[in-house]
Amino acid sequence: MCCCSPGPAACTAISRPWPACAPARAAGRRTRRTRWRPSNGPSACCANRAEPRGRMLRGSHATCWPRRLPPMTSGHPEDAASPWPGDSGRPTDPAGDLLGRTHELAVCAGLLGRSDVSLVTVTGMGGIGKTRLAMRLAHDLRAHFPDGTRLVELASVTSAELVPQAVATVLGLGGEQAAPEAVFAALRGRRMLLVLDNLEHVMDAASFVAELLVEAPGVRVLTTSRAPLQLTGEYEVPLGPLALPEAADRASQEALLAVPAVALFVARASKVQPQQRWDLPALDIVADIVIRLGGWPLSLELAAARLRLFALPALRSALDAPLRVLTRGARDRPPRQQTLRATLDWSHALLGQEERALLARLGVFPGTFTPAEVEGALGELGRLDVLAALVEHSWVVRLGAESGAFTLLEPVREYALEQLSAQEAVDAARGAHAQFYLRQLEALSASGEATREYFAWVDRRYPHLRSAMNWALSAGALDLALRLERGLLPFWSMSGSGLVAEGRVWAESLLAQVPASDERAVAHLCTTAGLFAGRQGEFAAARQQFERALALARRLNDPVAEADSLLKIADAARMGAGTPAEAEAMMRGVVQRFLELGDMGRWLHATTQLAVHLDSLGRYSEALLLLEDIRDEARRYPDPRVAVRLLIYSAWLLIRLGRAGEARAPLDEAQARLHGLPLPSLQQAVQHALGEWAMATGRDAEAEAYLARAQAIMLELRAPYLLAGLLETQARLAERRGETARAADLYRQMLAQVGPGGAHYLLEDARKGLARSEGKLEEEAAAPPRPRVAARSGPGLTDLTLRETEVLALLARGNTNAGIAAALGISLPSVNAHLRTIFSKLGVGSRVLAARLAVERGLVDPAKSPRP
Repeated sequence: MCCCSPGPAACTAISRPWPACAPARAAGRRTRRTRWRPSNGPSACCANRAEPRGRMLRGSHATCWPRRLPPMTSGHPEDAASPWPGDSGRPTDPAGDLLGRTHELAVCAGLLGRSDVSLVTVTGMGGIGKTRLAMRLAHDLRAHFPDGTRLVELASVTSAELVPQAVATVLGLGGEQAAPEAVFAALRGRRMLLVLDNLEHVMDAASFVAELLVEAPGVRVLTTSRAPLQLTGEYEVPLGPLALPEAADRASQEALLAVPAVALFVARASKVQPQQRWDLPALDIVADIVIRLGGWPLSLELAAARLRLFALPALRSALDAPLRVLTRGARDRPPRQQTLRATLDWSHALLGQEERALLARLGVFPGTFTPAEVEGALGELGRLDVLAALVEHSWVVRLGAESGAFTLLEPVREYALEQLSAQEAVDAARGAHAQFYLRQLEALSASGEATREYFAWVDRRYPHLRSAMNWALSAGALDLALRLERGLLPFWSMSGSGLVAEGRVWAESLLAQVPASDERAVAHLCTTAGLFAGRQGEFAAARQQFERALALARRLNDPVAEADSLLKIADAARMGAGTPAEAEAMMRGVVQRFLELGDMGRWLHATTQLAVHLDSLGRYSEALLLLEDIRDEARRYPDPRVAVRLLIYSAWLLIRLGRAGEARAPLDEAQARLHGLPLPSLQQAVQHALGEWAMATGRDAEAEAYLARAQAIMLELRAPYLLAGLLETQARLAERRGETARAADLYRQMLAQVGPGGAHYLLEDARKGLARSEGKLEEEAAAPPRPRVAARSGPGLTDLTLRETEVLALLARGNTNAGIAAALGISLPSVNAHLRTIFSKLGVGSRVLAARLAVERGLVDPAKSPRP
């Protein structure tokens, strides 16, 4: 292989060569013509290489030294004679470690060791660490270049024509010869590394660099710049922000301290506040800070310096406005990097007019965005070539090599919004942004149903939609805000977490602004506010809103809205704002109404709600039959929530009917339908139901794992009634395992979640369970120590309370749940709760097995018991 054949590609995931036909720089920069010296032509082995077009490195600049550098060592001959007079430009070892830059160092070293690479450019935004990386490379590689390494600092050079003189000065050259010719003559035949630092403001010097590499093919050039030189043969190594902590890293101090952004902040902060203890709570705040600042090293160092003024929690809060806080850096930094604003101003001055206009408008894009979205929202201002220039100058950050998404770091976004305000274009930009995302939202929900594609898209673009809603309300654009609210309602209602509370805030804010004369809008917003109040456990408030919506629907003669309001009133009644009989009667009427109206989606939803209500009354078989009747229609319906809810409720009913073995199939189907969808409330419900299935089939370890997964999702949902149900299942599992104290604690937590005015059946379950657990604890405390005995070979009845024994006896005699409730004078939900506890304690999954055990242990007379 000839010496100039390309060696193995080094780390192509991060380095990228500019194509042969690199585009001319935007913003009208004039390309300087250079006097090209004739070369001796390419060597024989390169004779067939095509001559690239555009600005290029002319001639052969591949040398016959090894394609790869020998392994880097820590030492070099310190007393080796330098070929250059003086010490000017000799790279020094930068103090401290380059945290999080091991990969980039290896990439650059690998590229500089290849015979086919003459020019490497490290790009990135100001304060990202380009100079430190270049200095470390120059220092570490000095032993591998026979003629040494030289660093040329260009920050103070004001013109591209002065760059050759700066290089000549570092090389110690003088005399009458023009600087470019003197440099070419001095470097011709040399093998060295020349580092040109901070080239971005003198980019026309690219022509000088191109000619240098032709005249001195043994020289390797490493440049740092906020944008590439766009020379043929140039390899760009982008330097991005430091890696940020992920959720899993917050579990331990060690994991957080291993994250480069956190490690850098802690290292700098420890110099300012040596007494600061970096325990887990403190590091958790640091994680919030570095995420807020996007891992930008300069901003992290400036923030750490502010610990002279702020405690950690106060600093985190103050960084809501980073440009006003990060204003004093180290005195030995260049003036442009002593404040964050100075760094941004320096870079902003290098942009063209179109680039500045687009950057300002990108400030209204929260989170991530794609080029198509920018152009779709901003039109001509958002052209691809202008966005590409901002990416090249590192104002816009790409999220990973494989991603098509881009973003602005938070300090950059604040700066961009300041520029937008100065241009008096804030409302125009926010309006264009809001209209674009509203069009996308309405296109996805045009069918009137929330599809899988709808949920996936809204989940990804929610920051934009939230920003659009906020602007529309503050600007008084009520029509736009109402359209956004209608489009987001399915997402808010099923996503759980703070989104339920947020949806309620938006609905009530709109309700306060929409004129009373717009009765249709008021009715819709009353329904929405009531829906979210119910999700938060405020059923009386929910019913009040639904009844207001019902009155308006009747006034508007809208039968669909009327039936919808009646169903919601019935659901509020079921949950405590009415009686079970009232709720059932209303639900049956609504089911019939929707069937007559031909509204398939609402009919399926109303039927499912009726089945849920029957389940709470202990009428399991009747509820299951209802769901089986609509199962096929639900599966065909485009909204995935309909089928998933039906499958989950069907599994619960099968478990209650003692057919737990049949319950796994619908739960597996529900999981498959939920795959990839941002519907945590339904995902939690599946895991909860799987926990019940595992308990009913004697798989306690699996049950604990499923319930733990459900609880992990629940921590973000913050839905009190869902959490109460999960706590009840966990408490029964604890009772079954003999963990009485834990069970009592779980029942107390359940009571706290439901609240004193909450759903009666949940309150009764929690109170009964707590009384049972506390009674058992008292018994255990009073009882004398008992000798250990061998474990029973099978489940027994001695762990049952007196009431549970009565319930089991009546069940074994063939009584229905309603019959048991009538015989004992208790409610149906209480019977349901007792039966769940009995099944858990006995380790059985059905009424048949429980009855059989009662007969076998002599609890009832076999002659008076139906044949199991």
